[in-house]
Order: sequence, then structure tokens, then C-alpha cells
Amino acid sequence: MSRQRLERMNSLISSTVNELILTKSKDPRLRGVTVTRAIISGNLQTARIFYSLLDSGRLDEARTALEKASGFVRSYLAANLDLKYAPKVIFEHDRNLEYAQHVGQILGQLGLMDQAAPPDSQCGEDDGDAGEGGLP
Repeated sequence: MSRQRLERMNSLISSTVNELILTKSKDPRLRGVTVTRAIISGNLQTARIFYSLLDSGRLDEARTALEKASGFVRSYLAANLDLKYAPKVIFEHDRNLEYAQHVGQILGQLGLMDQAAPPDSQCGEDDGDAGEGGLP
């Protein structure tokens, strides 16, 4: 399976499941769930779908609802993506957002988030120093 095709499948699965959750789901436990990415195996048999949730206090109930809906999601993917075989769907909580917030907190504690970024160099402006090795 080509890398390009797998990436296209990952994108299609991610957007399809996200749309399914947003528009077709009537389960209130899935409110605030967003699909962040999907990774399908090379043989197209398994799709790991990563999700995030704004309210981390509802993580357990969202996980339960997603696991319960996995069979429906599998059949929906097969029908809407015109797949010969429906991949087994595994939902995983995406911890990247939490990790980024944690890193931001650490940088804030170190005082690195408050420091101004160095000024950008002005490309194309003549600073009068075109000396050695520089372009005239």
C-alpha cells in the first residue's frame, strides 16, 4: 500500500468520523468530542482513531460511548468510503493537547513564555554591512 494512499485514507477516515459524531450522533456523551487524527494499518484492517475532549472530566463516559458506537462507525466507514473490508475501529484519547499544555506550563514557570521573541531580521533591507562574503 502506498504511503500517499494511506495518508489519504487516514484523512478521509478522520473527517468522516468527525462528521458522523458532529452531525449524526444523538448520544449526549459525545458532545465536545473531536477527532484529531486517524491511522489505518497498512493492510487496511485496523483504524486507530484519536480524539480529544474539551471537558476532561467526561473522558470516561466519552470513551464508553465511543466504544459502544465502534460497530456503527465501522459499518458507516465501509458504506461511505466504499471499502471492500471495513476496518476494525479502535478509539484512543489523543494526549497531544494535554502534553502541549503541560509543556506550556513548564515554560511559563521557567519564564520562557513571557520573553519576547528576538526581532525578525529585515530581509532585503540594506544595513550597510555588505562586506566580506556578503552580496553587494
